[in-house]
Amino acid sequence: MGLYVDPSIPRYTRSELVAELNERFGAFHDGTLRRWQQVGLAATPRPDHRWQPGRRGSAPALYSEHDRRMLIAILELRDRYSNEVGGQFEYSAVARFVVWSWAYWDVVIDLDQAKRALRTCTEPQLAGPHGRARSRPRFEAYARQAVATVAAPGVADEQQRAVATKLADVLWTGRVDELPMLERELDAVLDPDGIGRRVGAPGVSVNAAEELERLRIVHVGADAVLTDVGLIDADWYAARHLMRVGWGEYQREWPTLVATATTPEVFDAPDAQYQVDRCPAVLLLLLGGRLVYPAA
Repeated sequence: MGLYVDPSIPRYTRSELVAELNERFGAFHDGTLRRWQQVGLAATPRPDHRWQPGRRGSAPALYSEHDRRMLIAILELRDRYSNEVGGQFEYSAVARFVVWSWAYWDVVIDLDQAKRALRTCTEPQLAGPHGRARSRPRFEAYARQAVATVAAPGVADEQQRAVATKLADVLWTGRVDELPMLERELDAVLDPDGIGRRVGAPGVSVNAAEELERLRIVHVGADAVLTDVGLIDADWYAARHLMRVGWGEYQREWPTLVATATTPEVFDAPDAQYQVDRCPAVLLLLLGGRLVYPAA
């Protein structure tokens, strides 16, 4: 499924694009563009003859106006990140914007770039950024957040930390098939009184076993994205379709979800920022589901 590029819209050589962006934003060079292509923040240029039916030859690959505008948006996000957060710019902080653009907007981002961007979003959590070793502290932070989200009111922090430590160890070492072994301990945090407590809202809630299964599916999806093994293009397009349908349902049902939820804080308002922030995680869950339950 290729991108439609109107031949009347300007196209740009690599040098033209780099020169403009460096003049507008500074600190943007040819090496920057090449690196950004690798991590999915920039598109790969396309041969000119692909945009003009019947034309053949070896004309230089060009960037479209879509590509240019997306790079401008990414650079604006980079500058905003630097101003608000400071420190070293993290690719993963804005790669989710690329994933979101592919998921919810047509003919803006092609699938290959979306794959690279989602890999960049996933690397810091499950692989270690840019080929570095997997980070145990990142897994611990992820596990603490997962446990805190489902913990019942009044459950001691010490008990939550104990479960999170075991969960982090399983995820960090990739032993996701052992996640069901943590059901009893997570259930003691989620439903300490044994009353059948579930987290969420009617129809979209989980118990301990289901939450562990969700974590397993996300991990399977992330591993497939990082290794580029197991998923085909049809899986990505099917997941995107489900994301779009699911987002429409979430927008309609959000007031009811908040009103009826045991944990209303997990149902954030359906605005654009929430959609961008959640997009990579939802896509990993849906991609993982295609692998874990291929017949579903």
